[in-house]
Amino acid sequence: MSWPAVAALAATGWSLVLVFVLGLMRAATREEPSESRQEGARAEGGRRGADPSTETETDAPGPAPEAPLPVPAPPRLTLGHEVGAMTARGAREANYSSRVLQRLAEQAAQIAGLVEVRILVRDPADPRAVTLAIGLGRPEGGHAREPGADEGLVGEVLLGGRAQIVARRRRDGEDAGAVCVPLHWGGAVRGALLGVGSRAHGRLGLAALAELESIAPLAAAALHDRDVGEPLEVALGTGAEALVAALELRDRRLGCLSAQLGPFAREVGERMGLDGVALVEVELAGRLSDVGLIGVPDAVFTWPVGLDEPERAALREHPVWSAEIIGHVPGLEVVATLARHHHERWDGSGFPDGLEGERIPLASRIVGACAAYAAMRSDRPYRAALDHDEAIRKLTAEAGAGFDPQVIEAVTRVASDGQTTLGVVAGVDAAAF
Repeated sequence: MSWPAVAALAATGWSLVLVFVLGLMRAATREEPSESRQEGARAEGGRRGADPSTETETDAPGPAPEAPLPVPAPPRLTLGHEVGAMTARGAREANYSSRVLQRLAEQAAQIAGLVEVRILVRDPADPRAVTLAIGLGRPEGGHAREPGADEGLVGEVLLGGRAQIVARRRRDGEDAGAVCVPLHWGGAVRGALLGVGSRAHGRLGLAALAELESIAPLAAAALHDRDVGEPLEVALGTGAEALVAALELRDRRLGCLSAQLGPFAREVGERMGLDGVALVEVELAGRLSDVGLIGVPDAVFTWPVGLDEPERAALREHPVWSAEIIGHVPGLEVVATLARHHHERWDGSGFPDGLEGERIPLASRIVGACAAYAAMRSDRPYRAALDHDEAIRKLTAEAGAGFDPQVIEAVTRVASDGQTTLGVVAGVDAAAF
């Protein structure tokens, strides 16, 4: 981590992110992959070739060295500064600070299959009352009054501090279920995230509860940021700069490739009709989704094929770690959810949550497909980089199984038209790393 990034983190008052990141880096073991595992990995790589359902940007680093290498000079961490400036500028242009809670509510509705989402906050002037911070999907003509802090499902959650699932009937008479999760910040339960389902989306269960519980800390952080009143654009830029710098420090080539994924994902998003806030989010998700790899042990990180089950499980945790790290940065709460789900698969067989189809956020689907293309176009320990035509053929074969077919169509067009920025970032040839 560069000293300017460290100083910037401390100045914004959330240097806990830095402590968390460096702690994960220290936790990564320093053992090299065994010779037998390397041989097995080469054999496995030869058998399976380049499968886009398993190839991701996570195996961007090269092979483990056969002999000790000279200690390299400290890297020049330039990408973080560029990403920070881009982030702050994009957030200002999109008026992002006013949209974070709304975007989180939209994510909750999509991922958990909800028709109504409300983010409710205790009224500081009246502890018995709650106010509506965000309401999504409320029927016209619904009750204007929100429940009291001691009434109904919301009251139970606020008073007990525990999530609840109940069966209930919607105001239009349709059978539905509701799930409510407490929002903690400042050492107390200060709000609740309420979601209502419908018969068309199926009965709400533990899966919906788990999804809301993963979003609740992000909503609480966004509400805390709003209360504190910190300039969000400044925090966004500084936080993105620090995270990219940490990724560069972990592995220069992976940092370079991740930085390229942001503009690539943005180009694909533009081709799919995204604009404004959504483009800011998909570019940030492309750049930051793999920051959790800094917590993956070195032996897995440098030779990520031929893994045993515990090693594979450690690698599959990195989207969760990415979400936890990103979620500590004020303003990046939405991007944290996108990072968590960029390894989900269209058919529901991905990780970490097994989301399926359109339950996966569109930005996550875009980043996952772009990352798979970038991985196949890069050299690997067990094979040379694939050419463009072969990479597109393998991606297309996975459309409808691993990837959203419409996303694959957009990736194909952007990559085939030569619009993608893959290959060069900040004047540095990615292949040189």
